[in-house]
Amino acid sequence: GTVVNGAAVQFSGSVYDSEAADDFVVTDAGGWDVSGVNLQVTFSDVAPGGITYDVNVYPDSGGAPGGSATCSYPGIAGTLDGSETGLSISLPSTCSLGAGTYWLSVVPNFIWPPQFYWSMNGDAAINASGHWRNPGDGYATGCTAWAPNSSCGFVESNYLFESLGAAGGGGGGCTAGGLCLEVTPGT
Repeated sequence: GTVVNGAAVQFSGSVYDSEAADDFVVTDAGGWDVSGVNLQVTFSDVAPGGITYDVNVYPDSGGAPGGSATCSYPGIAGTLDGSETGLSISLPSTCSLGAGTYWLSVVPNFIWPPQFYWSMNGDAAINASGHWRNPGDGYATGCTAWAPNSSCGFVESNYLFESLGAAGGGGGGCTAGGLCLEVTPGT
């Protein structure tokens, strides 16, 4: 298995299995209905066909992802743009979130190589710094539980993503990668 910039290729039971997450804040008192996510990504080579992604939205637990996902979508397809740097994932059902802080995690499922990178930026953390975990400690970082990126050897603070949907519990209809005139609730 391989991990770079926080995102990992999953191998069942591998010491290299890992997961990255970054936080976002639902500011609308009526909540948000998230229907998709867009991420900036790169591959070390041509992206393999048939990739699926595990998308999880975790509650906040003291500035880190909480234990159980609020919304969990295992093995769903995504769409890469022509340059293979923009990944759009439409959720199979809406993730309804009340006001508060949440953590997005997207992990690809495919056989290595190539390597998958969830792009990051070097700016100061927006909200909390992105977090990463490698329960089997295959990378010898000591980050076997959620820890800030800086504690795991990453220089950059934040993962690049946006959530798509509607504010105020209004349902929406926006799709990942599409033009949506309703609301892009957060990045």
